[in-house]
Amino acid sequence: PPKVPVCQTLKERTKSATERSSWWIAEWLRNAVLDRPKLQTSRMLKAKVKG
Repeated sequence: PPKVPVCQTLKERTKSATERSSWWIAEWLRNAVLDRPKLQTSRMLKAKVKG
């Protein structure tokens, strides 16, 4: 492997990790927003079934 300064590799690693986690958070938020209406309708349906 090419000799790269350790600090450089660490910087790149943390950068990619940050990008990955922010992507994950964005995904999670999108899923939460998309799933919320589904959850509410299923709750309403369950309430109707119980009632």
